[in-house]
Amino acid sequence: VLAFLTKGRRLIRYAGNSYLGRNRLARSVGAWTTHAEMRLLGDDVEDLILWVYRETADGNVALAKPCDLCMQLISGSNLKKVVYSTFESPYYEEIRI
Repeated sequence: VLAFLTKGRRLIRYAGNSYLGRNRLARSVGAWTTHAEMRLLGDDVEDLILWVYRETADGNVALAKPCDLCMQLISGSNLKKVVYSTFESPYYEEIRI
């Protein structure tokens, strides 16, 4: 899973899932891994768009809807919206925050 933050057409930063360690946010909510979304959330996300993308081993677009825990964290943030990949055309869905 790859996640990235944008403002307009400008890439702010990106991250992938991490299984090697947990960041502060992951530890604070008791998560055993750090999802890409968690790695990007912080105080400086106001009015940014979070994109979450996943693909299968054979290169097909896959569902990357944030998990319930990530959605709780996202809901408490100042993000503008979340866009994530899906299995079917148009291959994305968005959630306004």
